[in-house]
Amino acid sequence: MKPSSSGKLVPWEASHLDPKSLGQSTMRLGEGIAGNALQYREIIVAPDIREHPWFTKSAQINQFISLMSAPIIDADSQLPIGTLSVQSNQKDAFTTENQAILLSLAEQGSISMARAREFEEWRLKGGILKQIFESVLEIDYEADEDVVSQQLADIAKKILPFGMIRIRIHDVVTGDLVSVAAAGYPEEDRPALIGKRLPLVELVQFLKKEYQVERSFLIPSNAPGWKEFAERYLYIPKAEKIEIATWDRYDSFFTPLLSETRDVIGYIAWDQPEDNLHPQKRIIEAVGAFASMASWSIDLTRAYHRIGEQRNLIKSFIDSTIEKLAATSDINTMGEVAVNIGRELLHAEACSFYSVLSNELELTHSTYLNNTEYIGRRKPIQTSKGIGLSSWVAATLEPLCFNSQAEYQKHPGWAEETDQLRYLNSTSCKSLLLVPI
Repeated sequence: MKPSSSGKLVPWEASHLDPKSLGQSTMRLGEGIAGNALQYREIIVAPDIREHPWFTKSAQINQFISLMSAPIIDADSQLPIGTLSVQSNQKDAFTTENQAILLSLAEQGSISMARAREFEEWRLKGGILKQIFESVLEIDYEADEDVVSQQLADIAKKILPFGMIRIRIHDVVTGDLVSVAAAGYPEEDRPALIGKRLPLVELVQFLKKEYQVERSFLIPSNAPGWKEFAERYLYIPKAEKIEIATWDRYDSFFTPLLSETRDVIGYIAWDQPEDNLHPQKRIIEAVGAFASMASWSIDLTRAYHRIGEQRNLIKSFIDSTIEKLAATSDINTMGEVAVNIGRELLHAEACSFYSVLSNELELTHSTYLNNTEYIGRRKPIQTSKGIGLSSWVAATLEPLCFNSQAEYQKHPGWAEETDQLRYLNSTSCKSLLLVPI
């Protein structure tokens, strides 16, 4: 859904719904599940809309039971763009993994959508930009990152007017850009391109403001020191005699790939533009839009793999804990086993164990809170706002996993409790995993 000029949310696009229903329902910010997701700027999950206090009936016949809605916010202006919602006709249909994926889609999509709003082509039925955003459907996000990069290079070659496309990914350990995908190059030359390294620190010296166009960099062949750099690290096409050509074979066109946190993922290199002419503004803008889509795709691929790794860690933790607990019947021993295995197996700084007593949780064991006032504290098992993440997990029986402080502080169950962190050696919590047993 997107905000209209009246300040209401109106349907924008939908899949698996009757197209005639679009445009018939509206809601204000703070109204309905989508409206509240946008107002509070956090993902909202309704396991059963019939029981959710924020669900608002509309003229559209409800074709679903579960609903998950994430806000789409312009990262630069912080203005609302709309919401991204998914529905299911099954109750309790969405997992923690689904939430992480929807948030990643919404956050990365906001970058592409905010940029797309600037282009007249976005309002047209056809055109390069429409092809770029539709190409998202062609990506296999569960494949390895190198495979996804090659898919992106092939799509770019098909859509954009460049004869050669090359994608390099930033190796954060060495600082190099590593060539992982290439399209349009002679087959006999392509194997030598993949895996070739380019020191980012040397390339950055040429990424000057005077060469910047939009978010890309057009480096001319006569830039001081560029020819020597190009001969050392780049692929130089064979010379072609074209009378009206304005593109020299040493000219270079680079576009950065940026993550949602604005870190460098890598660079796309574009060569042999159509008719060997310098690309016009319209094409440069389209290149920027493609780079946003490509960054989003690579980020999402990495999220898929992180989720898979976290799933395996959770399974290993649960299996090991159950195996150890099966060897004892003493509740105190069980708690000690659980927290110590959890800390060691997951290489964590600390681990705590809560026991269920009727409809409450009690903190009984902890590797860092033993002999403190926190042991013995109880919490109700609920999913209300600010109830506490451990209570939320106990109520939903679904694990929660966060890779940053910002992530868990956005969760509706976070109780804003930080005093206990003073007992940690680091006095802070960057990552957090909560698992029901």
